[in-house]
Amino acid sequence: MFPNATSSCLTSSSQLLAATWVNALKHFRRALLECGSPLDIEHSQRLGLLFSNHTGDTNELQRWAAIFNAEDVPATALILKALVSHGQWQTAVKLLDLSNDSGVAGELSEVLGQCLVSRGLWQQTLRLAEFLPKRCVDVVSSEKGLALCHNSLKSYDEQDDFRQMAVNSAFLPEEEKMAYCGFVSAVARAYPSKRDWKKAVNMVHNLEQLLDPETKRKLYEYRIARLVHDGEAYKDVIDKSQREVGFHTSPSLLRSLLHCAIATSDYSLTLSCLELLCAFGSTAVSVRRFESACHLLLSSDEAWTKKNLARFETLVCEKASFVKDRKLQKLISAFCADYDLKIPIFFSISMSVSSSNAAVAPAFTKSVTNLDRLACTLISQNRWEDALQVATLIRTADAQSDSERIIVDMLRGGCASWVKTLQFFTS
Repeated sequence: MFPNATSSCLTSSSQLLAATWVNALKHFRRALLECGSPLDIEHSQRLGLLFSNHTGDTNELQRWAAIFNAEDVPATALILKALVSHGQWQTAVKLLDLSNDSGVAGELSEVLGQCLVSRGLWQQTLRLAEFLPKRCVDVVSSEKGLALCHNSLKSYDEQDDFRQMAVNSAFLPEEEKMAYCGFVSAVARAYPSKRDWKKAVNMVHNLEQLLDPETKRKLYEYRIARLVHDGEAYKDVIDKSQREVGFHTSPSLLRSLLHCAIATSDYSLTLSCLELLCAFGSTAVSVRRFESACHLLLSSDEAWTKKNLARFETLVCEKASFVKDRKLQKLISAFCADYDLKIPIFFSISMSVSSSNAAVAPAFTKSVTNLDRLACTLISQNRWEDALQVATLIRTADAQSDSERIIVDMLRGGCASWVKTLQFFTS
């Protein structure tokens, strides 16, 4: 009986709290209408945040949207999101169309587009582009100074959410942002078939001219991906990569470029793309693509220079866990034997331990960090005996940083326990 009573009290309390802020908001709206107090961007943003996630009364939200429109308060990202979440997407589109803040029309269109796509309204997202050309003309002409001022404020207070809420109508808190691009999703749904890639590419190219730099970047990455995977325009994309520096800083563009390099058997470009992609982290390139690149490099008829051999050696040593295919592992082992490479996971570990001073191992195998990664890879492949040999190498290595020193000290201090543990699993 008591738990039920407690639950009832909590439920009634939450309902009372919700009713309290709703009533308070109604009184605040009536007071504003009677007293004529001014409204600004911050009011719109905070009201939008209050009504987000389907909370609050839809009719009350519509009344506030009408007040902001009547008071010439620019449309804001949070009020647009709130309207769509309450099923009032037509009102949101109208509010954006009537907004007088042309400097952020692109950003607001993208936010609204994300919300519309999430509800399956991708056709309406594409229609948002109809009034963007008018906004772009306004920005270039009469409001150019305001746009520049807005951008400077945005960059100056980039980390200050309170300041952004007050001055930036396109601002969204981190927890309210969506990971995908609304316009990219809309184009992908409009032209999902491979045979429609030209229509998709043309539409994306037109949208790039109208939207903000961040959305433009995402659209460009999608356009290049469609050109590569559907249009097979390998040569054109490779030519673009030589003229545009963005290919060196975007994992998406690098993945597309790597696809081109493999398709055209460009060994040099393949190796360069792999190096750049791996520098972005383990998720930048897939295991399948990494293995495809390795297959191409190993089949090369071109003479390997010492520099390229060292690059390949370092790359495969650090990303050895990406080589899952047994046939590829054997190919790399044979390649290592042909060129006298010492990539630990692809040759007998016991050789490097038994050799005097471990002189056969290259410089990177003496790095505690690299050896630790190698041991993790071997353990993941259930190669416990090889992992034990690598652990022995780590114990005799020189630590170059505090983190490496911790690894070495742990292995040296608890030698008996981890040796017995590994021997137990391998016996």
